[in-house]
Amino acid sequence: MKIFFAIINCHAQNARAIALFFLLITLPLAGCATGKPATVVDTAPTRGHALPQAEPEDTASPQPIPMVMLYQTDATPGMFEPEDGVYLGAWLREYTTLRDFEIATGRRHAVYVHEMQLGDPAPIHWLLECISNMATPLIIIHPPAPTEHEEEPPNLEEKIETLAHRLGLINLPMFIAFYPPGHGLGAPDFTLLFNQARAIFNWEAPLAAFVWVAPSLNVTPRNPFFPGHNSVDWVAVSLLAARAAEGLANDILADFEDFYMNFAPSAPIAILPLGISHFSRIDHVYHVHCAAAEIKRVYSSLGTAFPRVGLIIYGDNNILTPRSSNDFSLTLDPCITDAYRQAIDSGRFVTQLDRATHPTHNQRWSRSAYSGYYQGGNLYLPAAALESLGLTPPRQTHEINGGIYVNISTLTRPEITFCTSSKVIFIHGH
Repeated sequence: MKIFFAIINCHAQNARAIALFFLLITLPLAGCATGKPATVVDTAPTRGHALPQAEPEDTASPQPIPMVMLYQTDATPGMFEPEDGVYLGAWLREYTTLRDFEIATGRRHAVYVHEMQLGDPAPIHWLLECISNMATPLIIIHPPAPTEHEEEPPNLEEKIETLAHRLGLINLPMFIAFYPPGHGLGAPDFTLLFNQARAIFNWEAPLAAFVWVAPSLNVTPRNPFFPGHNSVDWVAVSLLAARAAEGLANDILADFEDFYMNFAPSAPIAILPLGISHFSRIDHVYHVHCAAAEIKRVYSSLGTAFPRVGLIIYGDNNILTPRSSNDFSLTLDPCITDAYRQAIDSGRFVTQLDRATHPTHNQRWSRSAYSGYYQGGNLYLPAAALESLGLTPPRQTHEINGGIYVNISTLTRPEITFCTSSKVIFIHGH
C-alpha cells in the first residue's frame, strides 16, 4: 500500500488547524416564482433528467443559509463516466477478497484498486477475480525511481508496451493511473511518460481509461505534472480526514471545493481514496460515532453538491505505523461498517461500469462558482450568477452578507428547484 502510506504522511505533515464542522441547518426550506412555486425536493437530481416533484414548504429561517447552485449544461461525458450517479469503489486491505468485502458491506462495488510496479507481471489472477465479481479494475502503476548507480536508465517504454499488450489481451474495461506524479521523475519526464503510456494503451488496450492522480488538493490544471486535458480521461485526488486532538483535523469537503471547481469542467472526478479516521495515537481513543457521521455526510454531499464526482473509492486500511497514527479501516469495526452500509444504500451509487466507450452528447449538472441563500422563507440567487447565465436581474435586489441578491419570486424564468436535505439549488434549462 505504498500510495496509501504516501498520502497519509503528506496529510499528516500538512494538516490544517483544527476545524469544528459547520452544523448543517435542517430547517425546512421554501421558495416561490411568479405564477408557480419553486419545487422543494428531497432527492438529488439525475444528470439532465426531470426532478421528482414535492409540495413546497413554508417555514422561515432568520439566518441566511448558504446553498450550492447547480445549473444544466450541454457536455460530452468522459470515458466510462456514468450517465447518472457515482460508481462505488474500494481499496482493500491485503488478503481481503472482493467477495468478503461485499458481504461485509452488503453491496456490490463497481471498481477495485490494485497497485503494481512498472515492470512487474500483469496481475492476471486479481483481474480474473474482478471479472468473476463483475467489477472493473483500477490499476495504479508506480514508475521505477531512478537510482544514482544505474549505468543507463531502464527502458520504460518497453515495459509499458509489455504491460499494455498483456492487459489488452484480456479485453476488459479498466482504469490506469500513474502515481505519484514525479516519483523521482521531474515534471517533463513524468508528463512524457504519461503521454507515451496513453498512446501505447490506446493501441494495445483501448478499453483503458487514463486517470491522473493529483499530488494534493492545492494543484490546478497549470501544475507542471498535469499531462494535459487530451491525455487525461479522469482526474483523481485523495480525501483523508485525519484525527487531531479534539476531532477531525480538516473538513475534507470544504478543502475539496476549489479542486473540484478547477478540474470538473474538463474531466470527471474520482476520489482515490476516501478515508475517515476513527482512531489515532494522539489520544489513543476510538471516535467511532464521529467517523460514522462523517462517512454519511461525505457520501451524501459527493452525490449532490459535487455532481461530476463519478467515482468514490474508500480505502479500507488500518495505517498504524511509526510514521502514521490514524486508522482509516472500514471493515474492522462493526459501527463503521454499518455507517458505510447506510451511506451507500442509495440509488445514486452505481455498482457496475457504464461501458459506453464512445460517449454521446447530453446534459449534465455543473456547479456554479456562486452560492445562493435561503432566508426568511425566501430563496435568493446572486445577481452576478443570473448575468453569467445570460439572464437580466430585476431592479429590486437585496443585500446578503455584502453581496447583491435577487428574490426568485421576482423571476419568471428559469425553472428553479432545490433540495432541502443537501442545501442545493437546481437551475433548469436556462
